Amino acid sequence: MSTWIRHAWTGPVKLTRLSDIRRKELRQAAFAVLEREGIAGATLEKVAAQAGASKGIVLHYFRNKQELFEHAMREANAVLCHAVVARLQRARSPMERLD
Repeated sequence: MSTWIRHAWTGPVKLTRLSDIRRKELRQAAFAVLEREGIAGATLEKVAAQAGASKGIVLHYFRNKQELFEHAMREANAVLCHAVVARLQRARSPMERLD
């Protein structure tokens, strides 16, 4: 049986599975470790420690280090893309788009 919780910040009546939340936390922890340690120094153990989890939990949600870091980078790129698009939409002139 799946466990669901409601997030106040995601909008009305949107339910999110706990496993989706945990995967997001692990992706964010992986990105933080990558940012701090670089790819050579980043390990599943460091990601687990950053997320307050065990290495086994990390491997439960992601098959291996490569998959985890690929998902972390994809999420970071999506966040960056969203921020750039939002800023471009707020610009009132071509010069503001360049700033």
